[in-house]
This record gives sequence, C-alpha cells and structure tokens, in this order.
Amino acid sequence: MKFTFNGYGEYESPQSQIEFSNEDFYSLDTVLAHVIGPSLKKFRECAVSKSIPAIFCYALTDIPALDQKYVTSNNAQNTWENILDAMIKGFDLLVYDSSTVDKNAMRDIKEGLRLFAAYYSHLWT
Repeated sequence: MKFTFNGYGEYESPQSQIEFSNEDFYSLDTVLAHVIGPSLKKFRECAVSKSIPAIFCYALTDIPALDQKYVTSNNAQNTWENILDAMIKGFDLLVYDSSTVDKNAMRDIKEGLRLFAAYYSHLWT
C-alpha cells in the first residue's frame, strides 16, 4: 500500500492518494494495523498534552463501566493516556505473526480494537 496525504486545502476535504496492490488484500487487517499503530503513537505524542475527549472533562464516573479500569485517581489526562496506550498495544501486537500470539496477547488485541472503535471519534485535537 502506498499512501500520500497532502494536507487540507482551504474549505476542501483532505487531499490524499491511496494505491493498493493485490497483496494488500490478503491480510488487510495487518496492512491497516501497520498504518493505524504508528498513527496512534504519533497522535499520543502530539495530542495528549493539548486535548482530551470531552467525556473526560465532566465526571470520570461517566466513562463507561467497561473502561473504568483505565481511570487513575480522577485524572482525566492520565485516563486518556492509559486508553491510548491500550489501543497502541493492541495494534502493535496485531502486526506480529499470529502463530506467536498467546491468549493474553489476543485479549490485548481485542481490547485495543474495542477501545479504538469506542473512541474513534475522539481522535482529534
């Protein structure tokens, strides 16, 4: 896969070009994981200190029960970092050879994908 992003033009949608080879579709999940994982790492590096999802700005008790394990001492910033770290871990594990992935790794992959889907619309600054 070849991807080129040329930024946003004024009042325009993103200008990008994506080229796929037939081999990319044999394991599209892995191809996308190779893009999403590093993107999440860069997002965490650039965005965490600047913004957090609005859901964390109210009461951390409003966070879904399933995600309460990521809450640390009522600190919204740390909670967001913990959630991003879990997403990153899942995508990092996803790019490895599946024959070497154990049950714990599969659990982390599924959790990372679940969090990615749950907080997808919050991945902006």
